[in-house]
Amino acid sequence: MPISAFLRRFLFHVTAAADVLAILLLLAEFFVPGSILPFIDVVDLLLPLIFLNVVTAFLVPRIRPPVS
Repeated sequence: MPISAFLRRFLFHVTAAADVLAILLLLAEFFVPGSILPFIDVVDLLLPLIFLNVVTAFLVPRIRPPVS
């Protein structure tokens, strides 16, 4: 596997993991208010997460199913 393909897959997986973590933290904050925000500022986490999603959308090609 070429290094560029590895880095694209790695970027995709890091972005997916960060998205899942942000969703879980926001859900935990919604259901138990005050449980997450004293430790992790979720609002400040969302700005780099948006940037990471945009970069991933431009760098990682979409997998298209074969046309039959």
